[in-house]
Amino acid sequence: VPLPLDPSIWRDTLLERQTPDGQLIAAILSDRRTALVYHGLAALDDETLGWLGPDRETLRYLRHQAGAFAVFGRSVRVNAGRVVVPGGPDAEAAWQTLTGADPARPAAFVRRLFKDGGRLAFMYDTVAHLDPARQRFALGTALPPASRAERLRALLDVFEMGRVEWNVETRPFSRRPLDASLVLSLVAVTERGEPRGPMARQIWTRVFHDSEETSFSETAPMGAPSNGDALPVDAAWLAARISGPSYDAGRHRLDTLLFAQRVFGDAPPADPALVVTALRGFTAFPALMLSMERIGATSALALVRAARHAADLDSIKSDQEREASILQFQATMGIVERAQRSGILSREAVEAIVLSLTSLPVTRSEGYETRLATWIRSDLTPRLGKPVLDASAPAEDALLAAMAGSGRARHAVPVIEWEGQRYSVDPPAAELRRLRRVRERQGGSTLDAALAAVLDGKPAGEGGRGKNPRVLLTETLVSLLYAAHLGDPDGQALQAGDVARRHTLTTVTGLTAARKSDVWMLPREQFSAKGWRVGGSLLGLETALGRLAMRRLDSSTMPLAPRLSTNERNTLMLTAALMNPAAVTDATRDEIAAAIARGRARATALRPDREEVDRIARAAGLSEWRREALAWALTHDPSTVVSRFSILELFWLGVPRPAVRASLDDWGVAVLTL
Repeated sequence: VPLPLDPSIWRDTLLERQTPDGQLIAAILSDRRTALVYHGLAALDDETLGWLGPDRETLRYLRHQAGAFAVFGRSVRVNAGRVVVPGGPDAEAAWQTLTGADPARPAAFVRRLFKDGGRLAFMYDTVAHLDPARQRFALGTALPPASRAERLRALLDVFEMGRVEWNVETRPFSRRPLDASLVLSLVAVTERGEPRGPMARQIWTRVFHDSEETSFSETAPMGAPSNGDALPVDAAWLAARISGPSYDAGRHRLDTLLFAQRVFGDAPPADPALVVTALRGFTAFPALMLSMERIGATSALALVRAARHAADLDSIKSDQEREASILQFQATMGIVERAQRSGILSREAVEAIVLSLTSLPVTRSEGYETRLATWIRSDLTPRLGKPVLDASAPAEDALLAAMAGSGRARHAVPVIEWEGQRYSVDPPAAELRRLRRVRERQGGSTLDAALAAVLDGKPAGEGGRGKNPRVLLTETLVSLLYAAHLGDPDGQALQAGDVARRHTLTTVTGLTAARKSDVWMLPREQFSAKGWRVGGSLLGLETALGRLAMRRLDSSTMPLAPRLSTNERNTLMLTAALMNPAAVTDATRDEIAAAIARGRARATALRPDREEVDRIARAAGLSEWRREALAWALTHDPSTVVSRFSILELFWLGVPRPAVRASLDDWGVAVLTL
């Protein structure tokens, strides 16, 4: 096994007892402190080890700070007798100010770095592992020179805040679920190191102040910012307000920040009061705002209009009318979003539809009354532009075809050969057949019959006999949306009838005031004595029903025992549900395969050359520990080199062409559970 430093150094300085070479590793691992030091040393490159080995006093000091050194020692790098600090030579003065030691004196610098429980080392390690743009943000290079040192020390204070919750010497490999390191690694920044999106302190002071409120209200016009609010948002200010509060509050603030950066990152500056109101809409109606993001809405005004409509629905006095109106709205929004996902609707077309939908009047006593039904028949269905295939149900057929992507402009249906047979492949047509079969299994009324019952007073037919017409419309719209997410028509989800009718907007019985926030939260599965159901919003339904998108390829044998953890399995299922077949292309697929092949060839050709190993490690994104293990394997076990890379690392090692980089995210993995 690899042994960083000479055996004599371990015996004389770290173990402080004479141990035969054949028992050295066992002796190191039998003592907690030396085992932790071993872990830290295993991440250091040869030149750094060459400096550290003869410095017995520094080694003994690190042994007393073994926990911090085990996890943060990987960032210590000495070159030509000088510490290479995060941020390069331009950042040396800042790190010298923080540590009180010159990087040109490595022993003094490293000792200061790991003193006082390793909090400075934690910050140092965090900055060292940020990309260059985020390093500039953390170090404040875009700030006025006079304030950089003060803001960097303020950032160190944020890292100090977690001292009580996390003792690095006791639990070195356990971290707080939300800390300053996580915030700095996720915030989106420009190349200059400035945060993207609306980043005036005036906005975020108000947003974070209001983040505990789940009710929606509009923000009054905001005057000129005060002295403090006139300053730009910097790393210390942001990290303190996200990682400082409780986990739930901090996580919500982080989600709001990332939402704002995704939606408004490249948008022109908007009225601050409008931006704050839109972000308050995210706080009150997260599932709705995420749906608005998915359809491509980047206007603060569009988000505010959607939030106002949701607030109007929440204000309906009657519990029954309120629940029915919210379900109708959410189901309709989900159907429209699915139509855009299939490629039937452009971003501009779907924005116009949503604007029209959210402009429908809502009364506090009767909700939509007949207005939504009128809108579906006279406004939504014609906008879909789909020829009627089923004369008996033109409205439902149009919606199902739009959700399936049937009829969208595309090239000729491809013909493929598989096991000696030729097949015409038409996924939209197959999806439309699946949706129709699901609707048959669900039973109940068609959309056209429900619309006729509401608008024309006609009998709803056998599927809706004896039901209130508006209740019938609600059930039908919810069932239509569920049909998109129930997977195989012959699967278990449809064995017990129309499970869509079990959907509940809350996690408790009834739409109580205390649980109104559930109505607009992403849905989740519920298991109780009353059976299985989904609770929460109808928007984002795949987050609860993602597993139903999976289909067993071989049903002739008993499945093997699960090999994935629960989180991994849920992530895989959600990824399958969220991947959009209309967005992925053969060209990107081929480039992914080609990049993996190039990466594998590059790994196969690797030789024990230190500079090349470093380049390979950077390209593949290997940690320092794996970089050193790779260098060791090239000399001692070269046959295992290629197997030390994951498929994803081989992909990055193959350097995918810039032309396809923008489309790679369409093949990516869901991160909601992270």
